[in-house]
Amino acid sequence: MEKHKLLILIVDSKQEKQASKLIHKISPSMQFVHIGKGTAELAVLDELGVGRAPKAVIWTVIPESLVTKVLDRLNQRLYLDEPNSGIVFTIDLTAVSGLGALQYLTGKEVKNEKS
Repeated sequence: MEKHKLLILIVDSKQEKQASKLIHKISPSMQFVHIGKGTAELAVLDELGVGRAPKAVIWTVIPESLVTKVLDRLNQRLYLDEPNSGIVFTIDLTAVSGLGALQYLTGKEVKNEKS
C-alpha cells in the first residue's frame, strides 16, 4: 500500500478557495479547512511568511507520490516563496486507525466487504 502524508497549508483566507481547488485537481482527497488567527509575535509571523491577516488552514492527506507535484503547483500559483504569502509543509503518516479511515481521508471508495 502506498505511503501517505498529511499536507498542511496556511494562506490568507482570501486564497482558501483557490488553494483548495489546486490541491483537489491533483489529489482529490478530503480536505479540512479552518479559518484561524494566530497569536505569535509579528517577528515570528514574518519569519514564517504568514503575516497578520486571517488565515485559512487546510489539512489533507495525499499519496506520497503526489507530494512534489502538489507542492510545486502551490508554490507556482500562490507564490509561497514570496514573503507573507503563506507556508506549506507535510508530515509523514506512520499509522491510520484502519483501512476504512484511510480510504475516507484519501477520497477512495470504501467497499463494504461481507464474508
